[in-house]
Amino acid sequence: MNEAQARNVLLIRAIELSDTDAAILPHENRQWASDTARAQAPPGKNQDSRSRADSPAQQDFLARRAELLRTWLSNNRVELRPFDLLARWPLWLYSALPLGAFLLGALANEMTAGQRINILSLPLLAMLAWNALVYLLLMLDALGRLLGMRTRPAALSQLLARIAKPGQLQLPDGSSLNASLARFGRDWLVFSGPQSAQRAAYILHLSAAMLAAGTLAGMYLRGLRLEYLAGWESTFLEAGTLEGLLRLVLGPASQLTGIPLATAAQLAAIEWNGQQAGENAARWIHLYAATVTLYIILPRLLLAAYAASRANRLQQRFPLTEGDPYLRRLLAGPIEANRLASVAPYSYHPTAAAQQRLRNLLRSALGQAGRIEFAPTVPYGSEDEYLDLLGDSADDTKSPATLHIVLFSTAATPEHEIQGALMDEIQRMLTQRKGHCPLLAILDESPYRQRLAGQAGAAERLAQRRRNWQQMLQQHQIRTLALDLDSDANDSDAGSARTQLQNIVLQQG
Repeated sequence: MNEAQARNVLLIRAIELSDTDAAILPHENRQWASDTARAQAPPGKNQDSRSRADSPAQQDFLARRAELLRTWLSNNRVELRPFDLLARWPLWLYSALPLGAFLLGALANEMTAGQRINILSLPLLAMLAWNALVYLLLMLDALGRLLGMRTRPAALSQLLARIAKPGQLQLPDGSSLNASLARFGRDWLVFSGPQSAQRAAYILHLSAAMLAAGTLAGMYLRGLRLEYLAGWESTFLEAGTLEGLLRLVLGPASQLTGIPLATAAQLAAIEWNGQQAGENAARWIHLYAATVTLYIILPRLLLAAYAASRANRLQQRFPLTEGDPYLRRLLAGPIEANRLASVAPYSYHPTAAAQQRLRNLLRSALGQAGRIEFAPTVPYGSEDEYLDLLGDSADDTKSPATLHIVLFSTAATPEHEIQGALMDEIQRMLTQRKGHCPLLAILDESPYRQRLAGQAGAAERLAQRRRNWQQMLQQHQIRTLALDLDSDANDSDAGSARTQLQNIVLQQG
């Protein structure tokens, strides 16, 4: 899957996960796209519905499905351009930063003091030291990867990758796509992280090479119209010590160019001591130019080429996380028809709106072909009758439940000996079944919220009642979700609930 296809997959992913009420993308269109994408797969590619998410067949299915849904959204005048802008890498960075680095190096005058060059204080020496440190960090990073250690991109690459991302774009106020756009922006930053880091590394390596090249160019251009004299002075170094240091730094350049290095006696002769003005700086400029080319420009260009090749490879094979619940649910499509969520309200009757919102959440976890069945309300005091019915259905192997849900109203007071005992018995019965259907308690806060409407301290009382229920169910080791099923708000609680539901279902395979 290439970058453009992955962008479409993540775009549709953001819309489907945020559009819980299917107001933007109807459920029937989602199912149509899944069925059509599978039907369009070449023969032999859609046989194994449970293969890896990074297999070519599964990647092809995800890309085809996303393209179909994007086309449908575009045809229905859904504004998708902000999504594309969020995912666009600013191409101007490829030229602006390297060119700016070259100009900065060419215009730097700190290397000279008048027309004298101190061979111990050239900015090129600082560049050599800095690049040596960079190479050391890169080698440690490569060693860490060889040893199986998880490493993070270099700090500068990571910073540039983040700067390159545009700020959060905004659709017109009230747009139903705002939540989807915010989710897409966060997800794209995470999923495109490896590729962005390589692109940033390419720009930084190329800029480092251009900075050094610009510095050399400035030296030679100024040397055409001015005569620079080279010398040195130091509080701690003597000519003999300096000879050894320069042989270490400039030795390879001397062998490459054939320019001899200064001996200790020659260095002593050009030491600035009030009488000596130095010597013509041409050979020193040539030696440092060759050294910088060997140690900075060529290695950085090679590193830039390597980063560019990795970025291009990631662009052609964009890394989508295999363990993502949304992708796993889509790829498990052929078995969706076998999925069933059984919902049993306890001691209250959820409204039609509450049932529909819960259906939407469950459908996003089960898949569009999954089924949701609401059982009749279990009256308070009729727990034994319900358990008998549940036991009688244990032999029904035609459509075993994938998820068993007991729906409570927080308007009731939680009791260990009533609701807690009921959940213990249901858990025991489900555990004995083949496949071990998971049990989930969902707390509907809407009845209690409506009862407390307008009363002082309503929010605190609602929160306290929620804690009481959660603590009671936790002691019975029951998974719990608290939702306001009569609320139209598309808040983070619904998103968290949807993710938890997806994980519970996917754990069952």
